[in-house]
Amino acid sequence: NTYQDISENSELEIAPGKWTFILSAEYSGSSDNPLPSSIQYLSTVTTTIQNGKSNPIYFVLTPQVSGNGELEITFTKVNTSRKFDKIRATLTTITGSAVEIKEDFSIPETDNPNDGSITYSKSDLEPGTYHLLFEFLINKEQNNYQPAVNQWESYVYITPGVKTSATISLEKGFNKVYTIRYEDETGQEISDFSGFAIKKYSARSSFDLPKGKQTDKVFLGWKKYNSDGTYEYITKITNELNEDLILVADLVDPVLYVSSSGTDSNSGFASTTPLETFTKAFEKMETYGYPELDWTIKVSGTIKGGTNGNYAQCLIPESINDKAKSLHLDGATGVAGDGLPQDRIDKGWH
Repeated sequence: NTYQDISENSELEIAPGKWTFILSAEYSGSSDNPLPSSIQYLSTVTTTIQNGKSNPIYFVLTPQVSGNGELEITFTKVNTSRKFDKIRATLTTITGSAVEIKEDFSIPETDNPNDGSITYSKSDLEPGTYHLLFEFLINKEQNNYQPAVNQWESYVYITPGVKTSATISLEKGFNKVYTIRYEDETGQEISDFSGFAIKKYSARSSFDLPKGKQTDKVFLGWKKYNSDGTYEYITKITNELNEDLILVADLVDPVLYVSSSGTDSNSGFASTTPLETFTKAFEKMETYGYPELDWTIKVSGTIKGGTNGNYAQCLIPESINDKAKSLHLDGATGVAGDGLPQDRIDKGWH
């Protein structure tokens, strides 16, 4: 019976008794992964057919080849828009013995985007299923190519005695790469960061944004402005973003305000949004500070450092030792007519 015979009628009437069934098949690849030659498969099952009942038969097809296999993947048009600097291929087995094969490819030097290709080929691979990953890298610094701005991955089955191959054009179906520009409030591009600033990303990208740095300033986060002038803070790039980004650094003076009328849910970095306690001010310094920073805490009104004999809130914690170079306490209101300060700290021990 041919495949058409079996597909049209999967039930056959035969006499009871012991039978041997042989199923042969031929595979010539698919449109996505054509093979240079077809592969023959064979399965033999011997079973006893019983009268008056259905007798299912199960076949396990085995390729009729031996030895190891080959793999060849070619990327064409790798120069399109020159959006990355290097391609890294990683082949890892998921069956059989564990092995990882890595290889880096530089982008071919050509001015024609239709030129340029790289081929990843491996021979003498043990049969089995492999995970194949191509990462498209940008040059971080000093030839440290991380992280990936895009990637292409697939699972491939290596068949004994057969070369599995494919050709992929980067012009088709490849994730679009977007740019990231980091600016201050004046529109000037920022070049100083705590961490590496990634300036390209794609729909597959996922990474945390670096912190911006500016002398004598506190970095509160990156603002992403909307078309209506409103903004939101973002801390990482996710697959929900799909646009060229201009991120504006929220940089403020290292000045915190503490007031008897404040609340610890405020930002504390403006006189209109003061904190209530020194404890919260110290937490802000620990979160946003760095060793070269000169901090100022402006006190407005009478600030209670603690209650019921607890004045620990007035004590400077050791946790901010590496978050500040100095700390200056300043009265926000100034001196009254009687020469006494209008801003006071109640240590709370009475």
